[in-house]
Amino acid sequence: MPIIFSNVGILMYFFELGTQYDMAKMSYTKLKDGAPGWLKNSDAELSSKRVSPNEIIYNCMVFLSAAGVISKILFAGKRSHKKIKSRCENLRKLMGIGELPILNNLSVRNSFEHIDERFDDIFSDLKAKKITPLNVIEDSTSADELILKRFDPKELSISFSKHSLSLEDCMVEIIQVESKIRPALAQIENYGLKKFELWAPYPVVEV
Repeated sequence: MPIIFSNVGILMYFFELGTQYDMAKMSYTKLKDGAPGWLKNSDAELSSKRVSPNEIIYNCMVFLSAAGVISKILFAGKRSHKKIKSRCENLRKLMGIGELPILNNLSVRNSFEHIDERFDDIFSDLKAKKITPLNVIEDSTSADELILKRFDPKELSISFSKHSLSLEDCMVEIIQVESKIRPALAQIENYGLKKFELWAPYPVVEV
């Protein structure tokens, strides 16, 4: 489909959503494929194929980054600029997207993005006796140990300190977003040469 110049901005948002979906899917697949080797009951063959904790966290961060971009495109969060709020609201309306509570929150992503501030909070009032910077483990029940970054291979979740995120549940929401791109593109195509007012302060007109 040729890009209609008057609506090129909207199409670039759709393109970016598709790109971030691909990144999230690739990193999620790698994490899902690598998780069995870290399970408590994994056999010798699976354990021998373990990828390193650093590689796991790398893919977690790629996933969180992609999810974060999708989140910022669709949800204004605490940002108060009218143009941002209008764009987020109108894109969701155009795509037929309702509530996506995980993408709208992503506290773990925020923890990774503002790690210095989290360290300020954690280490200025530290009560744990032991600190583990990074671990791949199914559970973390020790009251006297703080694992800063943890990937749970059983639950497919990532944690930063007390914040936790199910990558599986987040991926479900990302798939929902991706499924809405093509129908929204069709609406824009049917809109013809008219400009779709994505940044208007009022709700978009149904097309």
